[in-house]
Amino acid sequence: MSELTQLEQRLAAVERELAELKARSPSQRLGNPWKRMQGMLANEPLVDEWQQAMEAYRQQKDAEDRRP
Repeated sequence: MSELTQLEQRLAAVERELAELKARSPSQRLGNPWKRMQGMLANEPLVDEWQQAMEAYRQQKDAEDRRP
C-alpha cells in the first residue's frame, strides 16, 4: 500500500471520527442556547423599564458628548 493511500485512509478515518464527535456534541443535540432563551422575557415589565432607562442614559451621554 502506498504512503499516499495510507494518508488518505487515515484522513478519512479522522474525518469520520470528527463527524461523530460533532454529532454527539451538546450544541448539536440541544441547539443554540441563545435561541432557546429567545422571547423568555417578552412579557416582563422590568425589561421595558430597563430599556427605557438605557435609552434615557444613551440620550444623556450623547448630549454630554455634543457639548463643547
